Amino acid sequence: MKPAVARRFNGPALALGLLAVLTAAIYAPGLGSPLLLDDQQVFAELLDAFARDDFSLELLMSHSGPLGRPLAMASFAVDAWWHGDDWAWWKATNVALHLLCGAVLYGLFAGLAQAAGQTARAARELAFIAAALWLVHPLHVSTVLYTVQRMTELSSLLCIAGLLLYAQGRLALAAGRGGSVRMAVALGLFTPLAALAKETGLMLPWFILALELTVFARADQPRPRWLVAGMLVCVALPVVAGVWYLSGHAGARLFAGYGARDFSMGERLMTEARVVVGYLRWILLPRRADYGFYHDDIAVTRSLADDWPALGALAVLAGAAWCLRRRWPLAAFGVALFLLGLALESSVFPLDLAFEHRTYLPAAGIALAVAAALSTVSPPRLRRGVLVATLAALLFATALRVLVWSDPETLHHALFATHPGSERARVTLAEWYVGQGEFDRALVLLGAADGLTFAIHRQRVLCLRDGRPGDDAATVVRRVGEAETLSRFAWQALSAIVQAVQDERCAWPAAPVPQILDSLRRQPLPRVMRYRLEIQDARYSHARGDVERALERLARAARLQPDDPFVHYLSAEWLIDRGAIAAARAALAEARRRAGGEQFAAVDRTVARLIAERAAQSSAR
Repeated sequence: MKPAVARRFNGPALALGLLAVLTAAIYAPGLGSPLLLDDQQVFAELLDAFARDDFSLELLMSHSGPLGRPLAMASFAVDAWWHGDDWAWWKATNVALHLLCGAVLYGLFAGLAQAAGQTARAARELAFIAAALWLVHPLHVSTVLYTVQRMTELSSLLCIAGLLLYAQGRLALAAGRGGSVRMAVALGLFTPLAALAKETGLMLPWFILALELTVFARADQPRPRWLVAGMLVCVALPVVAGVWYLSGHAGARLFAGYGARDFSMGERLMTEARVVVGYLRWILLPRRADYGFYHDDIAVTRSLADDWPALGALAVLAGAAWCLRRRWPLAAFGVALFLLGLALESSVFPLDLAFEHRTYLPAAGIALAVAAALSTVSPPRLRRGVLVATLAALLFATALRVLVWSDPETLHHALFATHPGSERARVTLAEWYVGQGEFDRALVLLGAADGLTFAIHRQRVLCLRDGRPGDDAATVVRRVGEAETLSRFAWQALSAIVQAVQDERCAWPAAPVPQILDSLRRQPLPRVMRYRLEIQDARYSHARGDVERALERLARAARLQPDDPFVHYLSAEWLIDRGAIAAARAALAEARRRAGGEQFAAVDRTVARLIAERAAQSSAR
């Protein structure tokens, strides 16, 4: 008995544990990788709050999604409190979550393989193959080491855990040993938890439905009526919630977002077919040339006729999974997990066309399908040889990619070299040059490409280097005024230029800041960008002594973000400067009606004290 127990204990689970240790060692050099895109924006406020000893629960609500993602934000808050800005610890947490996801995937896949009729030994071997292929895949480097994508990792982990719990309950139910409590917890608790890490967690009921239609579709696993009814309700609830949300926020969240894109909703949906096929290729045939983090150089599909092969490929893939769901239930579920896992972020929302982190959980479905196919290869020695060779190749590719990410200079150059047509890659490399004080290299890089975005960024770099823009500044301002749409990088550069002029760090000959601000105002900006624009315009006007215009801009900002007390506190301060005590008190009252918790407590005390002091001075006169 003891040797058999030892073999079970030291089998695939132990092998996966050793592979996890090796994976952790491979990721270790990447702990020094730089922050990218949303990282700094998301973390700065947390770090500042802890530095000022002014943390409040409001900081646990992110602007990245409609649900606020408080679970993920809470984990960032713990890192900010415990480790400060030592980003290596933040990234180490991401690596640990990745390893945990791999372990839970092993448990899930082993259970599903047994439910599909595999022996315990064969199920463990298949689960090891699938979990190992997923764990060491180089595609995940840009998720694990992109710190803010802990949101994706946490949501994926909770979805996997929910699927595991549901599968355990479903097997117990089929055996007459209860299990309904575990199934209810999987749906009723893990779905909201996963969604509170990232909204893609709302797809958990759909993943479970896919399980029911594939792995649990066998005659010896009947479904009680209450399960069918409960499943329909749980699947319908996210759809109803999504329709309700969009019906109330379509203009602000959906259509306004497309106004700032160079593609329409229909064009995005058509393009996503090709993007999803591309994701599949990245998973099955990992090539360094396909990766690169920035994928904004993907061509937009303008006509359905242009991308019918991609649509056809997806239709064939989905149809094959459906037709073979009883004969190959694990492979069918894997395909369903892949397609459903991408469904939300490939739908109507005005997101970027492609990001590698979106494949994090869907890639597990493809790994399961590949493992199911590989498990049929015989003899076993050949199967294991293929597996060892594949894992070795994936580990080598992952190690190389982590080494690229471990050095900021190497990373920024590699991202640009992989996607030279990417606006983000070019601008990000230029910004890195600026951060190193290499302004001339940044100017050469930006000047080597056509486009208004790069011309705007050149003006910003010249402001930083020389304290004044280039000779073609007036031409750039005119082009801004004539542009129908501007990219987000263009907005950010223009905003930075305006701030530099306001701070007297950049002397524009004709000081065309109001013209720039008015040009930006005519752009189809999302609501949050309009809000920030009005705040910046207000501050610029106030600094120039135009208090009337400043207060008018604050009023506009208040209409854009009615629940934000900040603009009312700022209005109160400026009204105090004018001696309008009654109006300042009214603005303070408006701010207090919107402020909650302790986030604005210090500002509130300051404004109230200033009002009291100015009122006392007026009385003394």
